[in-house]
Amino acid sequence: MTHPVPIVLVGGRSTRFGRDKLREPLHDGWLVDRPIAALREATGLRVTLVGACDPEVAARGDDTLADAHPDQGPAGGILTALERFATDVLVLPGDVPQIRAENVRALIEVAAGALHVRVVRARGRAPEPCIAIYRRSATQTLAERLRAGERALFDAFQPSDVVEVAMAEADIVNANTVRALQDAAMSSARTEGVWDFEEIDAALDLVPIAARRALDRTGIHLSLEGWRTLPRERRHALVLAGAADLVDTALVRSIAAGSAVGYGARTAVGADDDPAPQQVLPADIGARLAVRWTHLRPVERFAILHAARSAARRGDPARVVRVVLGLLGDERL
Repeated sequence: MTHPVPIVLVGGRSTRFGRDKLREPLHDGWLVDRPIAALREATGLRVTLVGACDPEVAARGDDTLADAHPDQGPAGGILTALERFATDVLVLPGDVPQIRAENVRALIEVAAGALHVRVVRARGRAPEPCIAIYRRSATQTLAERLRAGERALFDAFQPSDVVEVAMAEADIVNANTVRALQDAAMSSARTEGVWDFEEIDAALDLVPIAARRALDRTGIHLSLEGWRTLPRERRHALVLAGAADLVDTALVRSIAAGSAVGYGARTAVGADDDPAPQQVLPADIGARLAVRWTHLRPVERFAILHAARSAARRGDPARVVRVVLGLLGDERL
């Protein structure tokens, strides 16, 4: 299969959002940057933005394409791209805050083995026809439907012409409203191996506690800059390595070696070097945890001690209490 042309649909009016949602600031850029980055990482190709949008939004992509079928919704933008490029197109909407390169690669991989279909699209709780690959052979059908006044994509093709790829709902949810964007930010903190109280989203731009444990136990100093140069898959692999009861130090070294800026060495901190909870925690919590300390998971013990050190540095003793409660809950104390 010829590699499909990656496009992002940017012609919506953000009516329900109340302002231009594509420009909505996130911690690492604007909302529209997320699908653009996912396509670039997954394909290594230039990304074309399709539709009328703010000039500053247009500048975030590599190319732009005016919608030849304005006011026809996403179907018009997809048809425009199919007509312009005369090849398959890989489509993402501009308002998917948690989309990742892995989602895009999943579409590409399935499409490579399903040459008999005209559409390969994502499916969460429902089909997502704007997270999809449309074959060049879909052009005529879309054109005929638009001429007939039919803009919906969900039922544009026969079931035999469509293959759906199951994806986590949180990865592909649209930020149609401000509340939806806020909910997506909250759910993204639930990445496997990351606790809600860390407030780290699915992009893993900050270093989760489990990853810190993996690095500390291996004797690696990795700067935040170095962490961010790792592909997201490697960052998550470090999280999972640190969440394991026994850290595989050889694995951690091989993962960290992928950092574009390298990493430094430090003295590895083994579990035997950890202080007792009574030494670093507030007296009441330290005494209560001392009884069941050995029954906690190693990563839980590390998280509590890490929080205690951080609280001491910041002069904020309440910080460790918040972390312990967020980690274990009242019922485990």
